[in-house]
Amino acid sequence: MRLPFLSSSRDIVTLSVDSGAVRLLTARGGAVVMWASAPLEPGLLEEGIIQQPEEVGKVIAAIFQEHHIPKNRVVTSIPGAQAIYRIFSLPAMRQEDLSSAVIYQLKRELPLPAEELALGWQLLGTSDRQQQIFAVGVPRDIIGPCVEAFRVADLKPKAIDVKPLALARVTQRSNVVVGNIETDSVDIVCLLDYAPVIVRSLYFPSPAVSALEMGQRLADELHLSVRSYNDNNRQHPIGTNLTAFLTGGGSDYFSLAEALYGTLEFTLERLSSPLGHPADFPVEEYATNLGLALKGNS
Repeated sequence: MRLPFLSSSRDIVTLSVDSGAVRLLTARGGAVVMWASAPLEPGLLEEGIIQQPEEVGKVIAAIFQEHHIPKNRVVTSIPGAQAIYRIFSLPAMRQEDLSSAVIYQLKRELPLPAEELALGWQLLGTSDRQQQIFAVGVPRDIIGPCVEAFRVADLKPKAIDVKPLALARVTQRSNVVVGNIETDSVDIVCLLDYAPVIVRSLYFPSPAVSALEMGQRLADELHLSVRSYNDNNRQHPIGTNLTAFLTGGGSDYFSLAEALYGTLEFTLERLSSPLGHPADFPVEEYATNLGLALKGNS
């Protein structure tokens, strides 16, 4: 769907790729001005990894062409499959020394050689003596098929984000749980004081056939994730007073909320879009794209 442009500011184009669909969203002047999706055939992605970059690239190219969307200033996401996340502290130091110190620490902590990973990091907070760092490493053999699909589509992204981090950004909350549900996957993100203390992407061998099954998958994995975190962080556990948001294109919000009724320890709340939009815009389905738009505007 396309709407009249709302201001003279430049477009931000976002693209997300999931097992079931490619989703495209354009924002301008702090508002959604266009959104569209195109289905992906089964088998093109498996466990969050693109298996046939040529075919996925053709779908991406077609949706851009159909809606006459320029391919510059595109912010896109890659699935969180096999991504590695770390939070650690370093002694306070000059900004020009921080990058090399982070890379050195990551080489010590990560289970794979740093050369096999695409690395990114950001500063979460600083004090007189300590700096808290959040870092992510994605295996290059996961990124490679994504880059190849973008090449086939003649797309050169302005920025690439990991899907769970885009979901965390869209809430604009400091303490929150996000459960993103697709038919064959679940992404879980939990923020405490803006720090992503739980980030998980799980993939299932067969698609869920009902909202009840999707909801049960999320409830089970969220319970296990929180329990594991709390067992290892008894001084600063995740409490039950957090708000939980449901996102994704697996099913409509109300069906999922009904399926989860009484199974979650957290209070469910409907996600509010950080961007203006018309009444019929499906916020939950395009939550990843909204998070990417915020990244593109930063």
